[in-house]
Amino acid sequence: MSPSGPKAARFSPINSLRCMGLAHEKLAYSPVGRIFVTKKSQPADAMRSILDSWRIRSGALAATDGRWHDPKYGIVFQRGQGATLWDVLGRDYIDLTCGYSTANFGHCFPPLVQALSHHSGVIGHLTGELHPAKIELAEQLLASTVYANSNMPDLPEQHSLAAQIGNRVGGQTGRVIFNVSGSRAIETAWQAALAHRPGRILCLGPGFHGRSMATSPLSNLESPEEAVPVVNRAAFINWSSSEYPYCERCPVQLTYPACDTQCGQPLLEFLQREAPSISAVLVEPALGARGYIVPPNEFFIRIRRVTNEHNVLMIADEIQTGLGRCGAMQLSAAQGWTPDLVVIGKSLGGGLLPISACVGRADVLDCLPPMAVSETFAATPLACAVALEVLKQLRESDWIEMGSQIGEKLRQSAANCLGSFCTIGGIGASCTIEFSGLDGRMEESQNLAQTFASACCRHGVLVHLSGPWRTRVVLLPPFVINQSELATAIERLGRAASEIIQCSRPE
Repeated sequence: MSPSGPKAARFSPINSLRCMGLAHEKLAYSPVGRIFVTKKSQPADAMRSILDSWRIRSGALAATDGRWHDPKYGIVFQRGQGATLWDVLGRDYIDLTCGYSTANFGHCFPPLVQALSHHSGVIGHLTGELHPAKIELAEQLLASTVYANSNMPDLPEQHSLAAQIGNRVGGQTGRVIFNVSGSRAIETAWQAALAHRPGRILCLGPGFHGRSMATSPLSNLESPEEAVPVVNRAAFINWSSSEYPYCERCPVQLTYPACDTQCGQPLLEFLQREAPSISAVLVEPALGARGYIVPPNEFFIRIRRVTNEHNVLMIADEIQTGLGRCGAMQLSAAQGWTPDLVVIGKSLGGGLLPISACVGRADVLDCLPPMAVSETFAATPLACAVALEVLKQLRESDWIEMGSQIGEKLRQSAANCLGSFCTIGGIGASCTIEFSGLDGRMEESQNLAQTFASACCRHGVLVHLSGPWRTRVVLLPPFVINQSELATAIERLGRAASEIIQCSRPE
C-alpha cells in the first residue's frame, strides 16, 4: 500500500450535481421565527434548471478552487443553522464535516453571532495595533495551552523588545503570535524554529500542514502537480508515509499493542543520527485532513524523548485536533507529551472569522525580530472577540464532553450498520470508517469509500471522503447537534450503508 497506489476517480462539478439527486423535500423559510415548513417540491425540470444555472455561473471560479474528488463538491449551499445546511433548492443536509473542524459549534451558533454583532458596533479594523481583545486572547491561550517552559536566555538587543514587554507584564515564559490562516501559523512556527536553531524541519508521513507556497512541501499532497516547488529541498525532510503508524493499514503487518510501534523505529533511529542537522519536528497529534488517523501515544512520547535529548524543537499542529475536537483542549497534552510550540486555528474563529495562533516558548518565539511576522488581518478586534467567546464556551460549558458522547454514538451506529465492511475508530467528537472490502484490495476499498460518501450525500448527510488513499470516511459532528439532528443523521447514514451492502452482495 504505497502512496503511489491507485487513486479514487476524480469528480467534476457535473457529476457532483448528479450525486445530489432530486429526492429531498423542498423546504421554505417561514418568516415567523426560525421554522422551516415543507411545501410541494418544484418540478424536476425546474430544479435541474436552477442547478444548471449555478453550475454555469460557477465557471467564474478557477478549477484549482474545486475539491474534485469530493462527492459533495458542486452543491450550492445557501444557509445553515446548528448542524443543518440548506442548498439553493431548499433541501436539508446534516453537516458532519464542520468545514474540516472549523465550525465545531455548527452554523450561526447564537453566542458567537452575538459576540460578532456586538463588537462590530464597537470598533472596526486594526492592523497590528494593540486592543483589549487581542491581549486577553493571548493571555487565555497561554493559560490554556501546555507547552515546554524554558528559562528565558539573554537575547540579542534586536530581539529583546518582546522579552522586556513580557517581563513587565509578569514574566511570562510563553508567547503568542497571531496569524490569519493555519498555513501562515505553521510558517510562523517554522520561522521561529529556524531563528532559534538553524537546520532542517522534519515532517511525518501523510501529514497535512497547508497549501501555501511554503507549507505545500511539508504536506503529503495527493499528486505532485498540487505542490509548487518553491522551497529548497534541503530545508525539509518529509518522512515516508510507509513508516507511519497507520494501525488500520499497518505498514509492517503487525497489531498494536503487541507490535510496540515497530513502524516508528526507523524514524527514531534517523532522528538520533541526524539530530545535529534538524531544527524541529513538525507533527499532527492525529492526522486531520488525512482522515483522523491517531497513532499510539507512545509514538509521540518516544519522539519527544529523542528531541529533548538533542534539543530539537517539537511543533504540534493542532489546527484540527485542538479545542475539543479530539476530546481535549489540546490533544498532544492528552497523549502525554509536551510540544515546544503549538499551532491552533480553524475552530478558534468559530466558523465565522479566520484567526490562527502559534503559542509556545518565549525563548523560541522571541528569536523572531520585530516585524518578522505581520499580516493585515491577523487578530482583528472582531476575530479576537469571537475567539474569546469560543474559549469561554469551551471553558464554562461541557461541550467537549458532549462532543465525545456524540462521537461515541456515531461510532456505535457506524459499527452496527457497516461492521462487516470496515474498521470503526475515532476519538472525541469524531468517527472514522476505514473501508477494507471483502478481499482487502486497495481498489475495492477506495470504491466502497467513494460509494458510501456519495450515497451519504444523496441521502442528505455530509461526510468527509478522506485517508491517504481515500479509503476512509470521517464524521465530524458539531458539538451543538441536537437529538433530532443526530437521529436524522444516523438514519440517513443507515440508508447509505444499505446501498453499500446491497451493491456488495455476490450475484
